[in-house]
Amino acid sequence: METGGENRHKLFDHSQVPVTQGLARDPSGTRFAMAVAPGLQYEYPYGLKVALTIGYPATQQLSPMQVPGLLPGGQYWPQFDRQGAWIYFSQRLNDFDGTEIWRARPDGSLAEQLTQLATSYSTDINPSPSPDGSRLVFATDRRDPHSGSFYELALLDLTTRVLTISAVRGVVPRWSPDGATIAYFDELGRIALANSSLTSARALTAAPPFAGGLAWSADGNWLIAGRTEQGLSLVDAQTGAVLPLVHDPDCGQAVFTP
Repeated sequence: METGGENRHKLFDHSQVPVTQGLARDPSGTRFAMAVAPGLQYEYPYGLKVALTIGYPATQQLSPMQVPGLLPGGQYWPQFDRQGAWIYFSQRLNDFDGTEIWRARPDGSLAEQLTQLATSYSTDINPSPSPDGSRLVFATDRRDPHSGSFYELALLDLTTRVLTISAVRGVVPRWSPDGATIAYFDELGRIALANSSLTSARALTAAPPFAGGLAWSADGNWLIAGRTEQGLSLVDAQTGAVLPLVHDPDCGQAVFTP
């Protein structure tokens, strides 16, 4: 659809992607990476059973992204890098343990583990590579893995593999196109902005809270996010002004196209 909400049209049928936990666009705009649950299949204790899938809007075809050696049905929150060469994602360890960050080529090859859990119950989720490909930001509960809601943002240097966990609490971090800012949902569900080193942060929006996906426009002027019980909204990245876009509570994840 257009940014005013007009001309909505379907890319994939509901029977193909009944539930998604993560949506990302390839920089070329020709394909999407999705974490798709094939129907309402629940798996204790992680909820919906999802797997990485590549979708091609031009043909409406879906292709499972099979990563050899990794637990099938345990990948979440995919994100392409700026070149479209890698897909970063959260990978569940096994049926009962935590979640790490991995990356692989879009065809599933060259899978590489990026984070190593301190305990088997910790969770690293929502990876987002910096525009220059040098760093990765993600959310982690390593300092309190049993809380169920305590997540902090962390930075991983992809060259040195040095990991820094910040004091910024939140989830779904997303790097701005210029690499200067990281947007995320804070512990109150507001959209917040932090600097690229995660040493300072401020709330951008107020209640009601946001949830689901979060994405930047190519010019860095807008964010698009799902608002709890209200659907999609555009958010001015400078003023925090919220412009309702689609009043549909089932619309919680969106990305901008070229």
